[in-house]
Amino acid sequence: VEEFKHMMTSYGVILNQNNHDSAKQENEARALSYKELITMEDLYDCYHKGLRSEFEIAEELDVPQKFLHNAIEYFKENSGDPIKMKNGGYATINETIKFYKVG
Repeated sequence: VEEFKHMMTSYGVILNQNNHDSAKQENEARALSYKELITMEDLYDCYHKGLRSEFEIAEELDVPQKFLHNAIEYFKENSGDPIKMKNGGYATINETIKFYKVG
């Protein structure tokens, strides 16, 4: 998925990650991959299935554990707090992920 996102968003050779534009394009493709492959709704469903460890969740979502870990770190750093989910609920991410409904 990330390589496909590169095709959509990158231009030129971006192998030199010391170059600001190359690093920016790499991060943009990676972020789009995280958002496509792991949604808050996916994490919510895993939570309600009783899955708690990164290993269990990664296995359920069919992604590498390192990818899941990096995606959660990305969401921690870049998501507004709280995150509105499509099911009407909300999630907050800091040291843990919390799901809740208002009203």
